[in-house]
Amino acid sequence: MLKKNGAYLPGVYEEVVESCTATFLTDKVAVHVSATQTFTDKTGKQRKSGEEYLITVTEMETFIPDVFEQVVGKVNITTLTNRQYCIIVNPIGDNGKPQLGAKKLIKGEKSFFLQPGESLENGIQEVFILGDNEGVVLRAQEAFKDQFVAPPVERQPGDKWMLKGPMEYIPPVEVEVVSKKKSYPAS
Repeated sequence: MLKKNGAYLPGVYEEVVESCTATFLTDKVAVHVSATQTFTDKTGKQRKSGEEYLITVTEMETFIPDVFEQVVGKVNITTLTNRQYCIIVNPIGDNGKPQLGAKKLIKGEKSFFLQPGESLENGIQEVFILGDNEGVVLRAQEAFKDQFVAPPVERQPGDKWMLKGPMEYIPPVEVEVVSKKKSYPAS
């Protein structure tokens, strides 16, 4: 691989296999890369064959794929305001490996890149803002200790309950929002 500016005349026993241009990385754009063979990359990390990873501007400003790297695509940054949240499915754990089947709640205000293998469940969602006469019906999808109510309650899968406003509510990953209700005066 040749990484120099200017003209290059291939030798008699050389063949130009591919010509590629550098990808410019910013704080809002990263590159999703896949290793085609086990090797040590430009940052000194050992990459296994088939491993997928993200290259961001904190690692380098421009990215030219190595011989054993393949660019899968560009990844834009995900930004949440202070009134938004999202749930990441199959998040990358502390060991750098995907936690298959797990979910992770991210509350705004925050900006982050989705790592390879991660996805958003239902996209970016707005925080539930409940007024005096509003409530939200919830259902537990798995067993957990509900710390949002006082005193804390042990919820079991299938349990249904309602929270009444005024409040702001972000459902934990174990909870499904069934519906939002509004009370009406009886006449």
